[in-house]
Formats: sequence, C-alpha cells, structure tokens
Amino acid sequence: MPTTSFRSSKFLSIPQLIIVLILTALSLILAEDGKTRSARDFYAADMNGRKVHFFSELKKSDLTLVNFWATWCIPCKAEIPHLRDLNEKYGDKGLRIISVSVDDPRTAGRVRSYVRSNKMEQEIWMDSNNSAMKSLNIPSVPHTFLVTKDRQLLYEKNGFRAGDELVLEGIILRTLAGTTDDTDEGR
Repeated sequence: MPTTSFRSSKFLSIPQLIIVLILTALSLILAEDGKTRSARDFYAADMNGRKVHFFSELKKSDLTLVNFWATWCIPCKAEIPHLRDLNEKYGDKGLRIISVSVDDPRTAGRVRSYVRSNKMEQEIWMDSNNSAMKSLNIPSVPHTFLVTKDRQLLYEKNGFRAGDELVLEGIILRTLAGTTDDTDEGR
C-alpha cells in the first residue's frame, strides 16, 4: 500500500487535522482570555416590571457588580451576605450592585419576600424567562461579573466558594482607588 507524505498530499492526515483543531481551539480560548474584555449587553425587568437596559444603566455608577441568582439556589444563599457587605461598604463609594433573579414564573412570586427577609438592599432585576442568562451564555447560578462604566469586564465567576468574595473585594478596592491594571477571572 503506498504511503502519502504530508508534503505531497493536498489533505491533512487525521493526526495532523487533530493538532490543527487543538491549536485553533487554544488560540480562540487565549484570545478570549485577553487583558481587556468588554461586557455584553442584556435586557431584564426591574421589580415593578419596567424593562431595563444594562448598558444604559452602566452610566449611573463607576463600577457595577451584576449577580445572577435564584431563591432556590443554595450557593446563591451563601453568597448573599457577602454581596450585602460589599453594598454596605462600597455602595456610596461608586459601586452599584444589581442582583438579577432568574426565578421562573412559578417561583418569581417569592422574590420580593426573599429580598426583604435577606435584607438585600441592592437593586433587584428579574429575568424570569432566562433570556438575559441565555444571551450571556451563563451556564448556571450564581454568576457574578464586575464591569466599569466604560463596559470593561474586570471579573467574571460562575458559582460561589468561600473566599471568592475576598478576590472580588480586592478588585473593587483597586478599581475604586483607580489602580486597576489587569482584568481578573474568578478561580
């Protein structure tokens, strides 16, 4: 059986094709993980049912933390006190927190009482049909990201583990102090 060398063939062999695909995928991943990433836009509704546009809302503060959550989400419950603390510490220093509930129509009725009982003073938006979550490719809740008013994405994290709040607070402090030099991704 004749063998075909790479140089004389117009087509790549299977191992060569696999290597090309792997290198292409890696380059896309590395390009996406660059130093400056932009936030993506979305629409949701406030607690009164008014449609809100994320990019329009960004102009209202220097720094915006967005947290997608749900009343039934156990890690979200663990994260809420930390978000409350961040809001108390930095809410009057340029940080705005928007918590976007992804409770579906069956559980959306619980959101108001849940917000009250958990003393959530930050803004609450609703994404009951998960359209914002889908358009942002958010796989699950909780999902948190931090954005500057010029749409620079400084931090993004899916899930919550103890200690995440310390990383996030460090980025908030550096940013509000004007010393942001790199983006950070939750680990």
